Amino acid sequence: MVIEIKEKAIWENRLKQLSGSIFLLEWWWGEFQKSSGREVYRLVWEKDGKARAVAKVFFQPFFGQVGYGIAMRCPLYAEYIQIVNSRRKGR
Repeated sequence: MVIEIKEKAIWENRLKQLSGSIFLLEWWWGEFQKSSGREVYRLVWEKDGKARAVAKVFFQPFFGQVGYGIAMRCPLYAEYIQIVNSRRKGR
């Protein structure tokens, strides 16, 4: 199930569940994007009550209701983090 997160504490908790993050997913980065006129959507894919992936989508409107959305360096998948961490430990 995909849900939109609108509260900072909940968003940060979901990032911790994935045991990894990049600054583009941090709450403050989304707030900065909002101050630049973009709409921000923080999305979490959950399975069995746990976050399996997160993405932050920025929507930049132009020409009225037309615009584009971008999810930079996202989504962040739990399985991907596990693979990267296991490779780092194997060094």
